[in-house]
Amino acid sequence: MNTSSLRTGVAALLVLLCASAGGQQEPRAELQSFQSNDGYDEARFGGQDVTIKTRQGEKTLHVSFSKLRVAQTEKMAEIRLPGTGLALLQHAAGTAKFVAGREKFAPLEGEWLRLPLPAQFSLGTDNDSITLDLIVIEERGR
Repeated sequence: MNTSSLRTGVAALLVLLCASAGGQQEPRAELQSFQSNDGYDEARFGGQDVTIKTRQGEKTLHVSFSKLRVAQTEKMAEIRLPGTGLALLQHAAGTAKFVAGREKFAPLEGEWLRLPLPAQFSLGTDNDSITLDLIVIEERGR
């Protein structure tokens, strides 16, 4: 990922956190229940469209928040994130095995992972349940 995309992602996150009610926001989501997907669960907490000014002009980004959970299983959960932009994952709890392409590693709790979108990765655990916080920053048309 180049520094321009990283700066855009960081700027979008900061704008979202500091934004007033002026942005177009999805209905406020309180604690959502987990919905089962193929091998993992996901709880979505909503998102917001944010417009930022760059040297190339205005750019609209959609920033959404969710939590992923993988329960103890011998099978890796396949997770696909479509779109264009950036996914930020924070390993929140448990002993995780993470595979993206040819990269395999076990992130520490609290560690952040950055993936360019679209992304496909696998999550698994041997004797634990794991949770990850997911922030997706998707680029929208100009």
